[in-house]
Amino acid sequence: MKKSKKNKPRPRWCCERCGMLWVNCEPVCILCGVAGKPLNEGAEKILCKRQESK
Repeated sequence: MKKSKKNKPRPRWCCERCGMLWVNCEPVCILCGVAGKPLNEGAEKILCKRQESK
């Protein structure tokens, strides 16, 4: 049986400067341009992948 995409947590972020919350694969706040703090497992996985690629 094929797994659904909806079973995976979507990456959630919080900007510590302006307080904005967003759900996106990009960890940069669109209002102030600083990197956001990960709020769930999906966001933490994205950060790990970006650090490995650098």
